[in-house]
Amino acid sequence: MTPASASSCAAGIDIQHLRYFVAVVEEGGFRAASRRLHVTQPPVSSAIRQLERRLGRELLIRSSRGVELTAAGIGFLEHVRDLLARLDAAVAEVRDDGTSEPLRVGVVGGLVVAAELTVPILTTFSRNHPLVHVALRELHLAEPADALLRGDVDVAIVRAPIIDAHIETVAIFSEPLVLLVPTTHRLAEAGEVGVEQALTEVMLHLTRTRPEWSSFWLLDAVRGEAGPRRLSDAVTINEMQFELISEGAVLAVAQSVARLCPNKFLVPVTLRDAPFSTVAVARRRGNRARNVEAFIRHARRVCGDAQAFVPDAVSL
Repeated sequence: MTPASASSCAAGIDIQHLRYFVAVVEEGGFRAASRRLHVTQPPVSSAIRQLERRLGRELLIRSSRGVELTAAGIGFLEHVRDLLARLDAAVAEVRDDGTSEPLRVGVVGGLVVAAELTVPILTTFSRNHPLVHVALRELHLAEPADALLRGDVDVAIVRAPIIDAHIETVAIFSEPLVLLVPTTHRLAEAGEVGVEQALTEVMLHLTRTRPEWSSFWLLDAVRGEAGPRRLSDAVTINEMQFELISEGAVLAVAQSVARLCPNKFLVPVTLRDAPFSTVAVARRRGNRARNVEAFIRHARRVCGDAQAFVPDAVSL
């Protein structure tokens, strides 16, 4: 096999041309891309023209201000980034002789964190990246941010919000909330209530979780002020369910939590006009490790058609 053929991929496209394409997009122009690539500008311009001819589609709109992606270019860029990341990961793993660091993945609250898509995210990532050892760790409701900041996990599937200057999150889908109430509660037979009505009820305040996180489930953004509540140090879904039952309190939860963690002593009541719960992938800000980037792209791709798997979900 010649060097030329070794560097080509489908439809005779050169891998180097793909790298030039990504550099031009990320740098916003050919001149800046050539500086980044440590080559002169003509080879970069020539590579993009050849790439567009091979594809039969224009990828970039050139102007005096720089470049912009066409509609075809936007879709192509995502695939190219994924392809290059997987190629680089495979090369690195072979060079490392299979001894690369494992990817430590946190899941908050267990395998229901991303509803019906948690298991597909994890299993298909492992199948697509067979040389990456995924070390899974279940995180309780109060620890996702701390686990990331301590370096206990590299990436975590979480429920937003997490507000921390040292953590960044990538939203992947959202779903409705329901009000979880004990079977003995006066709303147990209601079936559906408006969010304003829910705000008059005594809610369970998970005091060990981050303030912005507990505030979301207490519907404080809708309420505008603190309402009646029972304090609880629960940090697991089971503990939270027990506290709701024993305290006779209520709490907004993701629709999938009520569906996938049923309890015969609790009833989910539909909440009208409530905000949606967002599932996200979180990492330490600035962590651009190859496997972390690959995991985030993979999670977004799996959740791209979330509504087909999670009732009432919206892909983000």
